[in-house]
Amino acid sequence: MLFMLCIYRAMHLSMTHDESGTYLFWHDQSVFPFLYDTSVWTSANNHLLNTFLFQISEQILGFSDFSIRLPNVLSWLLYGFCCFSLSQIAFRSISAQIVFLSLSILNPYIFDFFSLCRGYGLSLAFMSAAMLTFATFLKNRKSSYLMLAFGCLLLSSLAILSNAILIPAFAISIILINIYSYGMVRSKASITISIFSLFLSALVLYTPIKALSQNGELAYGNQQLFNSWTTLIQDSLMGKAYVGEHSFSIFAWLIMVVLFGSIIILLRKYILENKRENFSQIPVFFASSFLFLVLGLILSHMILGSEYPINRKSIFIVPMVAVLLGSAVDIVSSSIKSTAVGIGILFLSALHFINTINIDYTREWWYESHTEQYIYTIQQAHQNEEITIGCHWLFHPTLYYYTQTSDWDHIDLQPYQKDLDTTTYYDYFISTGQEVNQLNEKYKMLERSATDAILWRRK
Repeated sequence: MLFMLCIYRAMHLSMTHDESGTYLFWHDQSVFPFLYDTSVWTSANNHLLNTFLFQISEQILGFSDFSIRLPNVLSWLLYGFCCFSLSQIAFRSISAQIVFLSLSILNPYIFDFFSLCRGYGLSLAFMSAAMLTFATFLKNRKSSYLMLAFGCLLLSSLAILSNAILIPAFAISIILINIYSYGMVRSKASITISIFSLFLSALVLYTPIKALSQNGELAYGNQQLFNSWTTLIQDSLMGKAYVGEHSFSIFAWLIMVVLFGSIIILLRKYILENKRENFSQIPVFFASSFLFLVLGLILSHMILGSEYPINRKSIFIVPMVAVLLGSAVDIVSSSIKSTAVGIGILFLSALHFINTINIDYTREWWYESHTEQYIYTIQQAHQNEEITIGCHWLFHPTLYYYTQTSDWDHIDLQPYQKDLDTTTYYDYFISTGQEVNQLNEKYKMLERSATDAILWRRK
């Protein structure tokens, strides 16, 4: 059912600002020069794995909004399968499995990205595949799973470069756990694979990261780690203040306390009490990986001056947090009846998902809810008649996308600029609600969407 919803949204959502730029800039360019030539990088908009896959999809199926979104749509199947399989391996209790699946699958914010032509859905899918294969390795000790896990992490990073920070976090964690549990000699294979994977990933990702760093394209985020965390909670709640004006801070603190409480307990049991059974290595691995991830973000901020990830750049944290909160339920499942907790979280997650999901727009690009409808309204009203359109800069990439891919040469769209052009008298204008006072003297309002996107006609 969720997959069908993902398909439906991919077919009916208007293209968004970043998607439109993705297609217009990169649909006819090979991704391979971007791996070795810094000069070809002009924007962080090029999510390499997404670009490569949507080009293949377009070649096979022909061009359509849906065909270029299809790789991310299909990646939801991988994400869902890996999350379900991981729940069976990582947790002892059904309640913990329910909590993990509720938080990872029924998060409406990350669900948005599986219907879009961007790298975020793909990055989550391959990250979840990496988490599953790491857990499988810890359970059966087959080196092939460890190699596959690092391969999936590399693909996740090629989908979204900011995910590259996961690679050293997971590598250090797997090395330390293997050394502690089995000693240096028996851990040679896993250590060698981890170090080689780090080297290979650095080699593959060096040029893209260097290029974007030099161009200042990676300077997107927040200066405060807790603010970044709170924003992720706010996005996951889709802006719904369920318990009043301080909802996001309350949820952020509550989840953080449970999160680090479970990490401390897991590490204490594993290290101090020397409980080294295979089943306990999986949650401990994710707990230590999360700590190394946080440490990496802090060191990167302090040493390199990079900002903490925020909004869509921070969604890779969601699956890890879901695993650790599931582990927290596993910890208490032997001492209290946790079934009610699992059912309660499932009910609230499902209710929240139903209450916030929609088929008209996404949270990140909410203003694009009616862009496709507006441009088609204009086209149908004028057919081949020469007309001019002005717009707020937020709408420009998507309006240009539709005019170019539909070959509407008779539509003259204003040049891209950040400042609102109120001096030229266009036939139509598309704006946000903030420009009403600047436009209502020259233009008549035809339609205003619930997301405050306005279609104007010259008076």
